[in-house]
Amino acid sequence: MPPKPGMAGKPVVLVLDNGPIHTSKASRAALEARAHWLTIEWLPKYAIQRISA
Repeated sequence: MPPKPGMAGKPVVLVLDNGPIHTSKASRAALEARAHWLTIEWLPKYAIQRISA
């Protein structure tokens, strides 16, 4: 499928956190509509990082 104006010409990977704005029904629908060229990678919901002294 050739790119349309405002659409990426190559696949795009978008990294998102699980904030409410990214997980709303409207956002999910918008991301799903672009699934043929947009890949979403979700960050973990909770990650503990420990720094050793």
